[in-house]
Amino acid sequence: MKRREIYHICTDGLSRDILFKSDTDYVKAINDIAVCAFAKCLSMYCFCLMDNHVHFIAAGSYDACLAFIRMFKGRVNLRAQCFNAGISIKRIDNPEYLRTAIAYVIRNPVAANIQKLFKIFSKVLCGILPARFRRFYRKIALLFSSKNDKNLRGSLSQMF
Repeated sequence: MKRREIYHICTDGLSRDILFKSDTDYVKAINDIAVCAFAKCLSMYCFCLMDNHVHFIAAGSYDACLAFIRMFKGRVNLRAQCFNAGISIKRIDNPEYLRTAIAYVIRNPVAANIQKLFKIFSKVLCGILPARFRRFYRKIALLFSSKNDKNLRGSLSQMF
């Protein structure tokens, strides 16, 4: 059996192509993540869908992570027909790197001033996640819907 490790999987964000044009596209991509992670036996820690690239923190073998991102890109490409961005898969080799990587992935929409995804998370994920994760994602969704950016950054730094 191949060794399970934790990886930061992402695609190149330099592309100008828009992958997710509507709330429906985001919801379908969230479903694609679940299908692809299950098919490739990955444990998904967190993810971020930006309009032109994606980030995932997942546990599995390197080969499973590579197969996951290829399968995910293929499924998204059926709708967007423009997902040709390069792939990066980096092994997370210590707890500090894991903490930093998770914070980076979750904060990515804040840096880009994108709050729509967390509203979608609230609607889609709260019905299927275990209670402890629902509370965590609700807290994040509330933080990201905050109008006060200073309070948002302070609250996020306390969480991580």
